[in-house]
Amino acid sequence: MTGDVGPTGPTGTATGSMVFTANAPLSPVTSVPSGGPDFYALMPLSGTLASPQQMQEPFSMNDTLTVMQVIPRDGVVSSINGWLYTMSTLNLVGTTISLTGGLYTSEDGFAEPIQQPATLCTASPALTGVVPPGQISTFACDNIGLDVSAGEVGFFAVEANATGVSLNNSLSLRGSMSMVVD
Repeated sequence: MTGDVGPTGPTGTATGSMVFTANAPLSPVTSVPSGGPDFYALMPLSGTLASPQQMQEPFSMNDTLTVMQVIPRDGVVSSINGWLYTMSTLNLVGTTISLTGGLYTSEDGFAEPIQQPATLCTASPALTGVVPPGQISTFACDNIGLDVSAGEVGFFAVEANATGVSLNNSLSLRGSMSMVVD
C-alpha cells in the first residue's frame, strides 16, 4: 500500500569534485624558429577527440567549436594531469623540447578563449636526443586554485617549446589530460 506523497525537501547543493578527462591525437604540435610554440594541439575537457585539432593563437570561438565544452557549475580547479607520448621517432640531437599542457577558458563562449597561466604544467621528461615512438612524458600540477563559473567554456591545449640546435620542430603525439574541479 502506498501512502500520500510528503512535502518536497529543500533544494540540495552540488558537492564533491567534478573530474574532466579527455584524450586525443595531438599532431602536429610545432615550435617556431624562435623556439616558442607555433601550432597548439587542442582537446576537449572530456571525451575522446577522433582526429587532431590544432591551431595558432589567438584562438576564436569559431576555431575551437569542436573542442570547447561547458563547465557545469561553479568551482575551483585543484589539479591538472597529463600523459603524452610520441607517435614517431624524433631526431632531437642537440635540441630539447618541453611540452606544456593547460586550460583555456572563455566566460561565455563568444569571448576569445584565454590561457589560464595557473594551469600551465610542463611534462617530464623533456624530449631530447633520438626519441623513440612511445616515449612518455607526464605532468601533475596540484593546488592550482583557479575559480571557474558555471556556463564558462573551456578546452585543453598542449604546446611545444624548443631550445638548442633545431628550434623549428613538428611533433606527432597522442595524449590524455584530466582536471579536477572542487
